[in-house]
Amino acid sequence: MRLSGLSQGEIHSHWDDFAAAARDLLASPHHISDWNRSTYANALGASGYPEVLTLDPRVRRYWMEGYLGRMVTRDLPEISSSLAANRLSEVLRLVAAAHGSETVPTRMANDLGMPASSIGAYLTALRTLHLIDDLPPWTPNLTTREIGRHKLSVSDSALAMHLGRVNVAALETPETSTHLGGLLEMFVVSELMKQKTWSSEDLNLYHYRNRGGVEVDLVIEYADGRVFLIEVKASQTYQSSQAKSIRTLAEKLGDRFLGGAVLTLAHDTVTMGDKIWGMPVSALWEMG
Repeated sequence: MRLSGLSQGEIHSHWDDFAAAARDLLASPHHISDWNRSTYANALGASGYPEVLTLDPRVRRYWMEGYLGRMVTRDLPEISSSLAANRLSEVLRLVAAAHGSETVPTRMANDLGMPASSIGAYLTALRTLHLIDDLPPWTPNLTTREIGRHKLSVSDSALAMHLGRVNVAALETPETSTHLGGLLEMFVVSELMKQKTWSSEDLNLYHYRNRGGVEVDLVIEYADGRVFLIEVKASQTYQSSQAKSIRTLAEKLGDRFLGGAVLTLAHDTVTMGDKIWGMPVSALWEMG
């Protein structure tokens, strides 16, 4: 049985079920948050591992290094004796560096100087060890131009930051970090994957991209076929362009479109279109 790290709802004592709350957005779309860039940066760096939450940042680094070392030296041989521990670490660091981008195994193999036929076994091992999350592509046959590549991300944000040598202080200052956007998207994916295991809704999570350049970070598809779309932006303000992909895909979905949200670092909730809202990222665990 997979036991994920603690969700933000568990950490902050909120009942977090955003997929269920999204059903009621039309009735109560207003949500105000007191979270800011610094709050989110610290949440990313704090981890969801219970043992790590209260650790000093320096001690946290030692814990992460020991955790990774245990995984590749003790747990990996139980999965496969043919995989090299150092190679597994390299593949994991490459996934962390990609910050949730679409995964192209052959490109990863080229970057690491290893046979393309070998990379799949290492990715499978990382999934089995629960070190990475897998977000499949959504292919609803709305068009014939969807692209079917998965997005892989490190399952814990603090672990991803450790692998990428990114600290909280850098994320707090916009001028010194280009990592917050990717990490924030990974963070949202991870939170929704945790919530999926206890949600009152029967749902699946995907991402969407077609060859025309339309990309949506997260697609929540409910059992009744309705769809809620999410874009994640590391911005403290809202702009109409942030919802462009949601509006485009919503037109194709027609009656299946339940609604959409652009999740940002802003404090308030705004209307960005018909059944589309700009909302704080913290709405994921504060609206339930």
